[in-house]
Amino acid sequence: MKPFNNFVERAVDRVIDRRLADVKKIQPKEGYNSTEAIRGALFHWVLVPFNGIPVWCKLRCLNQTQLEACGGVTLIELITGVTEKKNPNVNDMIGIRNTQEAIAKQVLVTPTFDEIMKIITEDDMVVTRTRAEIEELKKINPKTLPATKRAEFEAELFKLEIAVAFLLPEDTMGVLTAWALGQDVSDIKTVTEDEYYKAAVLAERGGDNPTDHLNGCFTDRDKNDMDLTAWTVLNRRREKEKKGERKWVGGGK
Repeated sequence: MKPFNNFVERAVDRVIDRRLADVKKIQPKEGYNSTEAIRGALFHWVLVPFNGIPVWCKLRCLNQTQLEACGGVTLIELITGVTEKKNPNVNDMIGIRNTQEAIAKQVLVTPTFDEIMKIITEDDMVVTRTRAEIEELKKINPKTLPATKRAEFEAELFKLEIAVAFLLPEDTMGVLTAWALGQDVSDIKTVTEDEYYKAAVLAERGGDNPTDHLNGCFTDRDKNDMDLTAWTVLNRRREKEKKGERKWVGGGK
């Protein structure tokens, strides 16, 4: 078996070498490009975690129109935290999961989203047990519980309901969403709040857009998000200045 194993290892090494060579040939131009142009191909084999277990999946690069159709989600909020932080309510959480699921349906090629769902619903006993547990919990009237236990009960019930409503694991949803948006290839993760502010000031003076003053390789979908974020940062800082909340720079105190 050893000669055969060595043959397999050499074959795998050759495939990896070719993939690395292909990657080196990809030199995305400065500015705003589709994820397909940045990645160098429409389809890619990617290791995707399913409850911590990596599985090779063939993924499709989505264009701006396809991503917009899936719902509103931005890498700026996920990476830089420039947008306002808030505790998501039930509707927020459901909206996020709906967007992630829509992206998963579009991006998964092999296996397809429907093929994964078929496997989960037919063979996963955990889903069956969870649904049975939900039915038992629904027999309980929350009003009969002590006030201190009511919120805990409702939170647990919601957790179980969302788990069976969206069957893809959280780590799977997160990776597919980030990959589709180009989180690993876009320079958007390196842009700071100060850079957004300076870009907005220059755009205001020049009568153009903040993204005309931000350098790097970004996806075409990043452009609108970055412009909006830059104007938002500018307006917030001006509001703070009106209130006397100055941000000193350098050695000032």
